[in-house]
Amino acid sequence: GLLLDTFHMELTESSFGNAMKEAEGKLEFVHLSDIRRLVPGAGTISFKEVLALLEMTGYRGWLSVEVKQSPDSRTVADLTARYLKYLEAAEV
Repeated sequence: GLLLDTFHMELTESSFGNAMKEAEGKLEFVHLSDIRRLVPGAGTISFKEVLALLEMTGYRGWLSVEVKQSPDSRTVADLTARYLKYLEAAEV
């Protein structure tokens, strides 16, 4: 299977949608990371779009966050959780 990493996709893919369509049915794990390995929402990647595309492909697996631990792990975890909860609430 494939591991999708939004940080690398931003660097190498012309379209998140096309890349995810190619990976459809083969995805086993997803790393969420904004540009420069920042927490989701701190850069330019549209995670609302990324999550919608994953939903459209039928992906139901795990999402992990692979980011720089700066200024510290607790702050990074809090910022990430708040942003993902915000996205989830925006969908309601």
